[in-house]
Amino acid sequence: MNLMFFRKILFSFCLSAFFPLFLFSQENKNFTLPTDTIKLLFAGDTHFVWGVDDILKEGNSPIEKILPIFENVHFRAVNIETVFTTNEKPLIGRSYVFNSPIKSIEILTQLKINLGFLGNNHTYDYGIKGLLETIENLKKFQIHTIGAGRNIEEALTPYITNIDSLNFAFFSISLIVYNDDIATRQKPGVATLHKILFNKILEIRKKVDYIFVSIHWGKEYQNKISDEQKNISKMLLNYGVNFIVGHHPHIPQAIVVNRNSAILYSLGNFLFGSMNYFQTNNILAIFHFDPKTKQFLGIEIVPITGINRKYNFKINVLDKEESLELFKEIYVLSKKEQPNQKVYTNIQMNRLFFSALD
Repeated sequence: MNLMFFRKILFSFCLSAFFPLFLFSQENKNFTLPTDTIKLLFAGDTHFVWGVDDILKEGNSPIEKILPIFENVHFRAVNIETVFTTNEKPLIGRSYVFNSPIKSIEILTQLKINLGFLGNNHTYDYGIKGLLETIENLKKFQIHTIGAGRNIEEALTPYITNIDSLNFAFFSISLIVYNDDIATRQKPGVATLHKILFNKILEIRKKVDYIFVSIHWGKEYQNKISDEQKNISKMLLNYGVNFIVGHHPHIPQAIVVNRNSAILYSLGNFLFGSMNYFQTNNILAIFHFDPKTKQFLGIEIVPITGINRKYNFKINVLDKEESLELFKEIYVLSKKEQPNQKVYTNIQMNRLFFSALD
């Protein structure tokens, strides 16, 4: 009896641990990426303090090798996890506060960033003045922002853009936020879940082709997805949101792609100045759309460096060996969330692709 029980446990462990990797090897077929598509790129947590500030002061570029990827897409968005302000008095009672040099916004312009997500737990680090100056300073560099504003209405106003034949709307909110940071009808602050968000989604969904929501959520350096995150995702999708792009955990997490929707639970970091020993390599996510049929085709995953102790804050595409390890991890995490989704690799192009096609 005890032996049979042990065998069942062993079989269950082998099935959960090794079967997903067997499937990965079966689907590892140099899948051809779609071409001539509309491409929207998303990057994770970004600031210009600590180690990033150090190499900028030395006159080195942290993004030089990654620029071609940003140049070859139609739209670029990033989670801006810092303020750009002359206010030298951060709010008290916070473990970390981030205030990047205003000049460092030039890095974002070199990357041709179109949109900055401010719905996160560092946009209010320097209070109202810091928040409002950040919005104005980014605006001077022609970078649009969402997720924070002079009141909750402004913080939850979507950014809408037309690319070729498609209209896209973007919202940004944070579920990781101090109560004092939250925007109200009378006070500037950061956007969070609010009935105004749902009203605006209902209002806009018939006017655009696709809706994105950026969410700052989850637990740092953990790949487990909470029931709360799953429930919020389901609610937003039911209201008409197509895509959820997450950040805050500082590591990549599971990806779930369906025919007309997707959830990226976490992109990990992009340009982040810490040297935390829990750091992993990271990803960029490129959404592909057919300009003729307007169909969502899937998500291309670009593996990028993220272990700053090794790469000294300089971002580049990972070599194929490290990419494969990262792809396997993302594959297993993603298949756990949705086993029947189609995930392919292109070894020659060094890409992972989550297909939205049947």
